[in-house]
Amino acid sequence: HLLGEQTIPVFFGMRQFQAERNIILTTKDYEAEARRLAKVAGIAPTPVIIPDPFKPADTRRAITKQVDKLPADAKVAVNMTGGTKLMFAGALSACWELGLDPFYFEIRHHNVIFLRDGTHVPFVGIPDVEDFLKAGNFKVLTAGRWDAVPAREERRPLTSALWEKRHVLRKLYYDKGFRDFGDQQYRAPRTAFKFSWAGGEVELNNSGDARLVLDGATLDVPRGDDLFQYIAGGWLEEHVYSLLRPLESEGLIRDLRIGFEAGYGGDSRSDPAQEFDCTFTDGKRLWIVECKAGTVRQEHIQKLENNLKRYGGVAARGILVSSFPLTTPNRN
Repeated sequence: HLLGEQTIPVFFGMRQFQAERNIILTTKDYEAEARRLAKVAGIAPTPVIIPDPFKPADTRRAITKQVDKLPADAKVAVNMTGGTKLMFAGALSACWELGLDPFYFEIRHHNVIFLRDGTHVPFVGIPDVEDFLKAGNFKVLTAGRWDAVPAREERRPLTSALWEKRHVLRKLYYDKGFRDFGDQQYRAPRTAFKFSWAGGEVELNNSGDARLVLDGATLDVPRGDDLFQYIAGGWLEEHVYSLLRPLESEGLIRDLRIGFEAGYGGDSRSDPAQEFDCTFTDGKRLWIVECKAGTVRQEHIQKLENNLKRYGGVAARGILVSSFPLTTPNRN
């Protein structure tokens, strides 16, 4: 396996084949990453250090040296997907000279391509959202299971009603007092509140009883500690999750999560965390869904793009769900 900045292609390779031995070729800069990745994958290869990843001959010599240590009848394949382009060139040269099988993960059509004869076979991929995070050296802070918040199932009818009446909520999201109050609510979710605006009213009293009126109709609100977060946009996340859940039941997507939180290494809950509104895998790629019940700004789009690269690698895909039409600059 050629290892550079992208770890997921190596992870794919380790999962694709039940090899007796995996050998990672990398540079000194990525030696620790190679060892970590091997531990996550549950195997124990010893990384081979290439002096210069921009000299093809260094990669070719490293592969030749490793092959010389193997039995003469050993079957050897080389994962060409990671590393630098010049590492690729050196590895390909070694493959032609030594009769090895070079292969490449072609993400768009979910194929493994064997470069010697052009054979395409489906690749195994990663069916578990958490595996993507572990491959990138992130840890799971919150598993993001639907039933972790019992009120979600109870308020599914309300969630559907809010989608139909989302135009009424628009003026609430423009209210500065509502936005400012949100900072306090996220720190103390049980705090009582009351907001009225043209077309609606929402209230949570100190006893935990809630009242919601939209377009003159009073809607049934189940009891729950997270009402403000729900009204502020959590309802859209739950609506999107409900739309995706049948796709998971049909096997089109896997491991659907809501409110999934990831953090950098370490053991402290105080580590910087990133929450995904919804996330899932199609077995080959990580998908991240960003839900915006209010105004969508360019920074929200940039955040989604950054998260895709950081947590899912170059093959990750993102979906931006907005309650209202995007502005022309954001659509472009």
